Amino acid sequence: MARDLGCQVYAYGFPTNTRCRGALIVHHKKMKGMGGSADPSIHDAENLVVLCGGVTGRDGHHGEVHDYPAEAYDCGLLIRR
Repeated sequence: MARDLGCQVYAYGFPTNTRCRGALIVHHKKMKGMGGSADPSIHDAENLVVLCGGVTGRDGHHGEVHDYPAEAYDCGLLIRR
């Protein structure tokens, strides 16, 4: 996203001790769910943030956000539906 100049994990205060690695990807704070979502607001800018995702998209900080959901919800990188 044009507004994000790199991985935003530190801007949200997500507790990590690792450095950014890999390609940048767009992360949905409110998750799409398996098979996507019929909710068009799922792709609104307010719901999107850039994170490093490594080679697979599940590496890097994007993987950590999904591996540690309690911390991600606490800092706003995941939002409940």
